[in-house]
Amino acid sequence: MSKNALIVFVKTGSNVKTRIAKETDTNTAQAVYAALVNQCVALCSSLYDIDVLVYYAPEISDDDLWNNVAKAKHLQSGEDLGSKMQTAFEATLGKYDKAVIIGSDCPYITKDHLFTAFEALDKSDIAIGPAFDGGYYLIGLHTLLPELFESIQWSTDTVFYDTIDVVFSHRKSVQILERLNDVDHYTDYLEWKKGL
Repeated sequence: MSKNALIVFVKTGSNVKTRIAKETDTNTAQAVYAALVNQCVALCSSLYDIDVLVYYAPEISDDDLWNNVAKAKHLQSGEDLGSKMQTAFEATLGKYDKAVIIGSDCPYITKDHLFTAFEALDKSDIAIGPAFDGGYYLIGLHTLLPELFESIQWSTDTVFYDTIDVVFSHRKSVQILERLNDVDHYTDYLEWKKGL
């Protein structure tokens, strides 16, 4: 078994990319999300020595693009994003030495970013990839620190810095990866597509 696990959070159903849906329409938002998931599947398909664990909300899809990529499929469990990530880390770190969580809406993540995160966990307690919107697109751990996922105001522009405050207040070491852009708005999506 691989010692490294990549946890990927994905959504099913029509309630995806809600900000883009408000800016455009539901069908466009679904098409944008599908393109982002396709990009994420392609990335995960190219990995080696890393088990991909897909965590779904609100329900697991038994037959989708992840079937040939995912080592396992799980349901996200928790009241908010923080508790969902904490629960996923708890389950995964009981079986793997290192775990990294990403979402499916940062198409700029590369294999190098993921390998850097896993390598960082050999020397640091936490690896984190900040996003330009103030959140983060990746977080990796080798030992669970529940406080990272508690009392954080999710979906705000202070998530990254609030998380770093927790890291330092608990005297943990951290490696910060390159800052990348999430696709939160339709203009973000067009910018990404323009660069392909």
